[in-house]
Amino acid sequence: MERQSNLVLVLLITGIGLLLIFLAVKTGITGLALQNEVSVSIKNITNGEITLFDYAKSLVIGDRQEIYVEFTNIGANKYTSRIEIKVYYYSNDRLNETAYYYDSSVLLYPAMKRDYHAVFVPSIDGIYYIKFTVRYETKVIETWGIFGVQSYTTTTSTAVTPATTVTTATTSGGEGGAFLPIFVATVPPKYLGANPMLDADYKENISIIRGDSDFMAIRARNKGDIKLNSIMLYFSVANFFEIDINPKAISALEINESKLFLVSIKVPKDAIPGKYNLDFYITSDLAKKQGIILINVIAMNMTKEYLMNKITNYKLLIYEIEGEISSAFSKGFNASGANESLGKAADELKIAEGYLNSGDYEKTYDSLTHIKGHIEDTLFLLANSMFYLYAAPPVNLLWLIILIIILIALLFIYLLYRRKKKAKTERPRILKRMDSENEA
Repeated sequence: MERQSNLVLVLLITGIGLLLIFLAVKTGITGLALQNEVSVSIKNITNGEITLFDYAKSLVIGDRQEIYVEFTNIGANKYTSRIEIKVYYYSNDRLNETAYYYDSSVLLYPAMKRDYHAVFVPSIDGIYYIKFTVRYETKVIETWGIFGVQSYTTTTSTAVTPATTVTTATTSGGEGGAFLPIFVATVPPKYLGANPMLDADYKENISIIRGDSDFMAIRARNKGDIKLNSIMLYFSVANFFEIDINPKAISALEINESKLFLVSIKVPKDAIPGKYNLDFYITSDLAKKQGIILINVIAMNMTKEYLMNKITNYKLLIYEIEGEISSAFSKGFNASGANESLGKAADELKIAEGYLNSGDYEKTYDSLTHIKGHIEDTLFLLANSMFYLYAAPPVNLLWLIILIIILIALLFIYLLYRRKKKAKTERPRILKRMDSENEA
C-alpha cells in the first residue's frame, strides 16, 4: 500500500513538471511577445468580439511576422463579417501603408469563430504598426499593434518595399525612412502578491454636429503597485463614423503614471441624429479597463458658442499635452518633434480666436481643423519618441527540466530516508515479538 502511494506521489510530481513545460511552450513565452486576448463587445442583440490579436513585438530583418487574429460572433443573430489587416511603416514622422490583407466576407452564425493568419516579411529596419479591423453588420471593431525590426548589421538600409506572403483563414464554431533606435526592455516576471490596476478618465458623453469632427480624450491611469506594459486601446462603434486613435499604442505606464489617448471621430453629413455608443477597452500585459462613451449626433448649424467651446477644449488639451512633453524631456527622451508640433497648434489657436472675434466662423472652423491635425501629430510623435519594445522574460526550458529532475531526485531521497527510518523503528518490535514467542 505504501509503495503504491509513493508511486502515485512520484507520478503526480512528474505530471506537474510536464504540465509546466507544456504551458511554457503553449503560451509562446519566447521573450519577444505576449499574446493578447481581449474582448470587445457591443451590448445589443448583434454582438461581436475580438478573441485573439497575436504577433511578435520584436523581429530582425528576414524574420516572418506571423499575425494571428480571431473574431467571434457572441450575439444571437447571424451576420456577415470581414477581417482587414494593414501594416504601416513609420518614416518621416508619418505612417506609410506597406501591406494590406483582407479576408473574404463570411457568414457567421452565433458562437462561430473566424480565424485569420497573415505573414509579413519586413526588409527595412524601424518601427511598424498593425491596424486590425473587423466590419460586421452595421458595426466596426478596431485596434492597433506596434512592433520593431532590427538589422543584423549597422549599415543603412535602402528604401525597399517589404515583401509579403499569402494569408490563410478558417471558420469554426456553431451552425525607407529615418531609423528610430529600438531597444528591448526585459522586465522581471509578474510579482506574486502584486495588485495591477488600470483605470481611465474620460467624459461619458460628447455632442458632435453632423459633418463635423471632434476629440474624445481617454486618459489611461496606472493605479496599481506594478508597472504596466504594452498599453493598447480597442474600440467598437457604428461603422459610419470615421475613427482614428493617437497615439496608436503606449509602451508603458509606471506606477501612478497616466497618459492620454485621443480618439478622433468624424460624423458624416448624412448621419441620422441620435445617440450612439462607443465601447472601448484599454488593455495592458496585466490589467484592462472597459468603458462606454455616448456620442450624441445633432443636426444644427455651427454657432459662435459651439466654436468657442471647441477652442476652450483645445486649450485644455494643449495644456495637458505640454505636461506630458515636459515629462518626456525630464526622462531623457527626445520629444522635440512633438514639442514643435504642439507649438504650431498653439499658434493656430490664437489665429482661430482672432477669426472668431471678427465673426468669421468659416475661417474659425478651418483653423480648428488645422489645430486638430497638429494635436494628433503631437501625440503620435510623442509616443514614438518614447517607444520601446517590451519583451517578456524568456523561459529557459533546459533549466526548467533540470529543476524538475532535482525535485524528483529529492523526492526519491526523502522516500528512501523515510523507508530506512521506518525499518529501524520496526526491527526492535520484530525482535521483541520473537523473544516473547520463544518464552511462550
